[in-house]
Amino acid sequence: MSASLSAIVGADIHYKEAVTSLGNKQTITCTEDIYSDKGVKLVAKGVKIDSKVYANLVKHKLQKDFDENITIDDAITISTVISDIAALVFSSQTLSKLSGDMTEAVSIEDILSTHTLPDNIALKLTAVKSERQNLYNHSLIVVYLAYYLASKSEQAVETITTTLLAALFHDLGLLHLEPALFEEGKKLTQNEYKYLHVHVIISDLLLTNHPVYQSGVSNAVLEHHERLDGSGYPSGKSSDLISLPGQILAIAVVMTSRFNNEGEGECAHAKELSMLLTLNRKKLNPEFYQPWQWLFNNEEPDSKATENYSDSELIAQSFQLNKILKEWLSILERLPSSYLIEFIDCYIGGINNNIIESGMNIDDSDYLASVMEEDKTMSIFFHLHMKEHTWQLQNLLAELNRRHLFQRTQQDTQIGPWLNSIIQFSNMSTI
Repeated sequence: MSASLSAIVGADIHYKEAVTSLGNKQTITCTEDIYSDKGVKLVAKGVKIDSKVYANLVKHKLQKDFDENITIDDAITISTVISDIAALVFSSQTLSKLSGDMTEAVSIEDILSTHTLPDNIALKLTAVKSERQNLYNHSLIVVYLAYYLASKSEQAVETITTTLLAALFHDLGLLHLEPALFEEGKKLTQNEYKYLHVHVIISDLLLTNHPVYQSGVSNAVLEHHERLDGSGYPSGKSSDLISLPGQILAIAVVMTSRFNNEGEGECAHAKELSMLLTLNRKKLNPEFYQPWQWLFNNEEPDSKATENYSDSELIAQSFQLNKILKEWLSILERLPSSYLIEFIDCYIGGINNNIIESGMNIDDSDYLASVMEEDKTMSIFFHLHMKEHTWQLQNLLAELNRRHLFQRTQQDTQIGPWLNSIIQFSNMSTI
């Protein structure tokens, strides 16, 4: 393991917990004595790795990478992954519908069957499948959606192979982080947002030790949260700087956010997802997801998507958002151009453009109320807009913090109060 990765994951307590818990179900054996970084023997060669040794391991940083000291019987293989994907597609109406739309495509089995997983990657995938079932199901859905997008856009087999492997590995870094941070519906603090960026970096670094994954696969993994307009992370890449596998994987990850990860692999809100993709057409390459929208464009949005909020709440929050956007335009007129100003304006300009292009006039609350009352689809559409814009504002705060600009901007007499209004808006948001 590289020194930079060791610095990020520290003592690896979460990964050690996952592996030792896995050892209660499958045979994991210590292949050589395990020592702490201080030279203290922690586990002897030949000892079974399970929860009984966790307490001793977790107290120390190790002299060598944990994976270098252990071996597992019956680790996951690429054949297992292919079989699990086939079972998921068979049980899912949504994925089966995609499958029926790809009668001429080269199969996932044909693409991946000759690939052999490196031992430590196989160990991590085995731990994910056993200890983080939702994460494993998520990865399988991402693989299949990436396969659909890449195949329907007629990518070369080499590009599809790179994309599918990147999809399978893209969230391996989460094994090294606190699972509770990534539970569905959890609202992250500004300090916790840094882990969103860290998991991408860890996943990439886990792969760069293997020549077969260097460049193509690891790059796509590193890019799966990048956006075409430069608003993504961890590098803020834009446009053609993002590889084709990276662009496809980014779309597949966004699409999977609307799928159920409990094992069904079902998209309950296909029309809602199509709306979300349309909303992000300047961040994600629409050429890759046009087949999806064509396939699902006749489906009605699910009214359950709006059960947790009212139209009046939406309108109230749109009023607050409108104040934030207008105040920024006022600040923009008063302050000279700088890197900081341009960086913030990239986010705010994107939100303004989306609102204008959507035709949703958030200046006029009576108009919004009448439109949403007459057409429930528009209510859901506006909800998606507000949800996305709220997330973009939260991401702006996170990016300022990550780039060590947040404290400086808060001290600015004009930008500081404006940033505080965004924090208040984010904290009060019920969407």
